[in-house]
Amino acid sequence: MELLQNEYERYALLLQTEQGREETGAVIVPDTQPDVYGVLTVNAVCQIKQKTVKQDAVVLEGVIEAEALCVTEEEGRCSFVRGSLPFSQEYALPGCGEGAVAETELSVIRAEAQLRNPRKLQFQVQTGAAIRLYQRRPLQITESVGAQPEEGAEILTETEELTVLCCVAEKKLVAADEVRLERAGHLLRCETAWQQEELRVLANKVMLRGELSLHAVFLEEDGTFSQEIRIPYSQVLECDGVQPGDEAEVSYQTLQLQTGILEGEIPILSCSVTGNARVEVSRRLRINVVRDVYSTRWETASTVETVSCPVYCRIEREVPVSEDFSADESAARVEDCVWQARGAVQEGGRLCGVYYFRILYRCAKGRLHVCERTVRIAAEEPADAADLFCRAGLRRLSVTVADDGQICLRFTAVLQAVGAREQNCRQISACAIDREKPRSLPAPGTLVLRSAAEGETVWSIARSCGARVEEILSANKLQSAGLTPGKLIMIPFTR
Repeated sequence: MELLQNEYERYALLLQTEQGREETGAVIVPDTQPDVYGVLTVNAVCQIKQKTVKQDAVVLEGVIEAEALCVTEEEGRCSFVRGSLPFSQEYALPGCGEGAVAETELSVIRAEAQLRNPRKLQFQVQTGAAIRLYQRRPLQITESVGAQPEEGAEILTETEELTVLCCVAEKKLVAADEVRLERAGHLLRCETAWQQEELRVLANKVMLRGELSLHAVFLEEDGTFSQEIRIPYSQVLECDGVQPGDEAEVSYQTLQLQTGILEGEIPILSCSVTGNARVEVSRRLRINVVRDVYSTRWETASTVETVSCPVYCRIEREVPVSEDFSADESAARVEDCVWQARGAVQEGGRLCGVYYFRILYRCAKGRLHVCERTVRIAAEEPADAADLFCRAGLRRLSVTVADDGQICLRFTAVLQAVGAREQNCRQISACAIDREKPRSLPAPGTLVLRSAAEGETVWSIARSCGARVEEILSANKLQSAGLTPGKLIMIPFTR
């Protein structure tokens, strides 16, 4: 018998990997700045300018912008020394090739600077790349059988609801503006967050709209202040084959951040942010799947296979964290806190994260100091999915000083994982009729009476006897194929 199959396009996860690199570079202190005699803290961000997917590898090119807050020869005075570390990093991805989509996230794990002499700094920046590689794969489903009437074919067809990942795409988006500042100060750092307000799935495209939230921290001689900036963005992603009604999940990553303060009577912050929007579109399919087939006239040999069609899902766990600790110098006021985090998956599907905090504070004498703190957390409830990839973030961060000079760290760790839940589809993948072996059946008009055994159905009884399912249902006045063990069943043979 001929099997009639239909082919559906989908994306499947080919591999995922996490790899680290270290970039170093020397920076000369500009002549316009005083000599430096120590490094308090270093901030660094990765800016990806180019991503190239090639055979068995992906190449990331860009620059790491690092800035060190340094102690100068003047009492109580600090200066900023900036450096740019260009990089070109190649990551091995076996199986990567034409048509593959590589989702990449490059982040700073740790940034340090060593003082070589009062006019020279050596930056060391550790980066971590998380890469997920998707490849288009066909999904073949047996939906019917091209049987001839004389073959006496009985076909068991059931409706299956499958969710397939039908599109994986990404595109850059830009948000830029010039914003009036509340007051003058040195820009210490900027944090970005893409806040999606609208998502629409149309034919062959996905439309996005939202705001880029930029949290800018400025340093003055006697302290710090911050200002929130919101810049609208919109973008259209071309997604071949996408249809209205499909479901889309979008994630964002900041690739480049360019800022500058325009001097004048009123200080203006000029900012241009380039981000990357990644969209995964899934589609629910209701498909008629051939579960089983046999002939009432000849011996039949069929092959059953299980097709794996994973359903990609997102899982989130929150863990409240509260820690009090003492710094080298008793703290009087916290000026700023910079953090990085890395997510991981422990055995058994438990999501965990490592958080690195670098806290800039003043002691009772007014001097700036820096302390570091590492916090490790794990979610209690495991994630019920495979191929898990975990990102670590946080919400509601609060860093204060207690009356005894200890630093109080409070935040909610947010562990966001992407994974897949198995969705298996059982179907007939091959079927052959042996016309040299006719089935041995009772004479037409025979009625066989037997009791149903444990786990038997009308279909299994008909298949083993070579009878027709409809005739058994009709003879026993049954509405469904399920049977109670011990029930007497009449099996008619009319042909």
